[in-house]
Amino acid sequence: MMHPEVTEQGVRWLMDLPTGERAVFYYHEIRREKTGVHALVAIALSDGSGDTILAHDTFNIGRHADRTRVANAAHKQLGEVHRDAWDLTTMQHDLDTTALATPKMWEEQRIDVVEYNPTDVPPDLVFALEPFIINGGGTIFFGPPGGGKSYLLQAIAVSVASGHSTLWTVTAAPVLYVNLERDGTSMHRRERAVMAALGIGLKEPSGVSYLHARGMGLSTVDRLARKWVRDHGGYSGVVLDSVSRSQLGRLNDDDTANRFIDMMNGLGASWWAGIGHTPRADDSHLYGSVHFDAGEDIGVQVKSDKQNGTLGISLKITKSNDIGNYPTQYLAYEFDDKDKPVTKMRHASQTEFPNLVLEKGQSEEDRIVQAINETSNGELSVGEIVERTGMKYPSVSRRLKASDQFNLARKEGKLSIYRLATEDDV
Repeated sequence: MMHPEVTEQGVRWLMDLPTGERAVFYYHEIRREKTGVHALVAIALSDGSGDTILAHDTFNIGRHADRTRVANAAHKQLGEVHRDAWDLTTMQHDLDTTALATPKMWEEQRIDVVEYNPTDVPPDLVFALEPFIINGGGTIFFGPPGGGKSYLLQAIAVSVASGHSTLWTVTAAPVLYVNLERDGTSMHRRERAVMAALGIGLKEPSGVSYLHARGMGLSTVDRLARKWVRDHGGYSGVVLDSVSRSQLGRLNDDDTANRFIDMMNGLGASWWAGIGHTPRADDSHLYGSVHFDAGEDIGVQVKSDKQNGTLGISLKITKSNDIGNYPTQYLAYEFDDKDKPVTKMRHASQTEFPNLVLEKGQSEEDRIVQAINETSNGELSVGEIVERTGMKYPSVSRRLKASDQFNLARKEGKLSIYRLATEDDV
């Protein structure tokens, strides 16, 4: 009689043979497809020191013809003694019964059903990198092609892995950078440039592990990435560069988006992916199926603008789970030479890059409304609105006093604090 074991990879069935060895069926990479349950199935003999694989294949385990084919192939590899101990009819029957039981066992036993004790206090939310990446969550950075987004991903990876909070407050954790897009030597040069730009000593290790797989898809590296996460444990993080190189199918297909999100969540780590590209006519969301947006915990719109040789970057949270409102963040990349990597990365103000503040079709009043809405308490002084919008002080003051969208919340000395008007103010 076959006895099951549920493992991280799948389900293993074992049976003692009269020869002193064990017959083994492996069901790995179990997944439900439209046509049924598929798995990598292997039939083996185990003598305690190792397994001898007799036959294996990936197929729909509900198909009798495929099971029979694999059992026949395995049985032909047995010697005479083992054929007597495990005859073909028994092997086929064992494969039939385990194939029937495996999906239910895999789906029921690998997931726990829990109840929360009302006296237990849940742990506080922890940012891997505030406010864009939460421990255990998934973030997608998206924006038009080009414009410094790859530098952004590498700066985030180095910051988290090294524990340096030059640009963001971070919780140090091991980081795996899955590079599907660039040459490994280029990534090495960029890492050193980014570390120097962040003020990190070049004799100090970045802490980032790189999985270079240029031209390969996410499915190719998924198993290796999972192993890395298992080996590093805890709150490790995985970066994917990029969504558009994942090779899972058409980005506007719902199945592609769902498969991408499931694979990233299945890593068992915090993850942040980029760079998701935007439609040419609309940069307010990621190109592709809406299920990319639905599956992410945090979505970050990345825009860029160049002023006097300095590249400005804006980071605006467009979707968030479990966190409050955060204002748009602005960064500046400085280059000593247009043909050399970045030399400095720093915070910037909106006034440095006015084109990043102004959104398509947005009026001055809209910009003020947006600035107030992005605060945690819904209030801003005139000076704070000027800083956040890049508008001139007289223009802000005039709009606040002339429009019925705004109300004076209070005075703090010479400061006038404004909020959005409500129905009670009318």
